[in-house]
Amino acid sequence: MGLFRLRSLIAMLLSLAAPFSLASWQRESGQTQPAPFQWPESGLCRLVIPNGTQYLVDYVKKHPDWFSPGELILCLVVTRQASDSVVELEKQYQSDRQFLDSKHLIVGTYISGTTVVPEADEDSWPNPVVSTEMLPNGVKLSEKWPGARARWIINVADPFTRHALQTRIESAWTKYPAPVRFVDNAGVHRSAGATQPWDGYCQNIKALRQIAEGQRSHVVFNIATHPGAMSVAETDELMDAVGQEGILLEDPWTPYVRKSPVETERAKNRYRQLLDSGMAIVMLVNNVPADALFDWVGTWRKAKDRLYIGVPFFKEPELPNFCRSARPALH
Repeated sequence: MGLFRLRSLIAMLLSLAAPFSLASWQRESGQTQPAPFQWPESGLCRLVIPNGTQYLVDYVKKHPDWFSPGELILCLVVTRQASDSVVELEKQYQSDRQFLDSKHLIVGTYISGTTVVPEADEDSWPNPVVSTEMLPNGVKLSEKWPGARARWIINVADPFTRHALQTRIESAWTKYPAPVRFVDNAGVHRSAGATQPWDGYCQNIKALRQIAEGQRSHVVFNIATHPGAMSVAETDELMDAVGQEGILLEDPWTPYVRKSPVETERAKNRYRQLLDSGMAIVMLVNNVPADALFDWVGTWRKAKDRLYIGVPFFKEPELPNFCRSARPALH
């Protein structure tokens, strides 16, 4: 796509873009649950930060031009050592969250959707993984997380195990209200090396989505899949599970797919099907040049798509100059 054409497309999308509804997150008299924020109309300049830590605060202070009001930070955690005081960790977490809120950034929470660890192995605060000590007897663990000492993946095909994990996640979410939840490790498709059934992942995703919506939060699921390789039935299962919520794809346009016009067309058609269903999609700039991803997406996205580009917080976003100039910086 030519630069002039892409600039025109960006201008059109930004003119249609609606800001995050920050006011809707405020508690009203008599409310027991916060009102959800509204997914914004997205433009190619609308970014999402997938993983935030306490160091994000430093970058926001030093580089406010890297960020823009209304941008979504899927999760915030404070990294921890075994000797750290939970009281001090909680104090820092709340302080960091309040600072980011004051900058009109939308901050979510993190949880792993399919793994568990011993309490002693938790590496962040709030705990990013349900601890094994919190699970009842009878849960079924499938296999260890690759390279991990004591991190296990649950058996997603077992209803009792899924429900036990979901119950603990619901408790964690109740303790930390937030407008959006980021569920990592939510599902793995056969195209990405799955060792467990797709329908088990989808049933777990659907249950977690219903819990989040019941708490009036949105939710984004990190799913390992190559959409063009999904069958019609698998796509239908995913759409039923996720509903009007979102997914994050770490490798949205792989080198293999990029080299094949046929595979690229399949991927585009599947993305269109997911987006047309009302699903939100966050694409990480990974294994693909940023300009190439922007150009490709710009050829098939629609103005009302909930489609966002995910970038790390610790480096300047790789955006075209006109896109950066169109994004207001934080104050």
